[in-house]
Amino acid sequence: MTEDQAVEKLEKIWQIKHLRKVVAWNTQVNEENNRRGQEEQQRTQPLRDDEADEQGIATVPVNRPAQYAIDKINTWGYMEMDYFTLQGCSLAKENSAATGTDALGLDHKLTWSEINQARHTMMKYIMKTEEDVWPREVVNSFSNFYMQLDSHPIRDEENGDEALVIYHARAQKEWHDRLANKEGMNLAIINKDLLTNIQLKLVTKKAADTVKEVSFSHLNKEGQSN
Repeated sequence: MTEDQAVEKLEKIWQIKHLRKVVAWNTQVNEENNRRGQEEQQRTQPLRDDEADEQGIATVPVNRPAQYAIDKINTWGYMEMDYFTLQGCSLAKENSAATGTDALGLDHKLTWSEINQARHTMMKYIMKTEEDVWPREVVNSFSNFYMQLDSHPIRDEENGDEALVIYHARAQKEWHDRLANKEGMNLAIINKDLLTNIQLKLVTKKAADTVKEVSFSHLNKEGQSN
């Protein structure tokens, strides 16, 4: 073998090795991009209910700091520690009603009739999405959730509709909170104990308000008579 032939052979060997490295590198890059894409999709996509078909809404909610503090966690911002103390969590709940709505925004102030009307519009737009955005199992869970609440026998009892409004807001909020933490929850599992507790608080508050009103009226009459 001449010197030129030896050089040519070495060049071909180098080219082959270089090509293999390029192919391996491109393969690794593609696999990494696919992995990141799948993680991003899992992060933003609602969990399928078959991953959490035994998990319903909790009877006793955990202490929750103000949303401001949670947003700071998600953005790596500076967080004052007092937001995460028991007192801080309690202060975050002070804007909720006495029946324990846990800072649910305006949802707990709607009537059950208004929620029913709103959910038809919401479900219509959900159904327009692709399945990789809202899996059909999750959509079916939402539909079943509303059907069960709308036909629940508590609606025939005192403060039944009001209890359903608060339960609905609690369940929706917890579902989205769990989604943000990559956890699952089956909305269609109705927590009877929680619903009963909400109704009991409403009835008790109504009775207490009535007693206060009667007592105040009685004191006014006594004052006028004197």
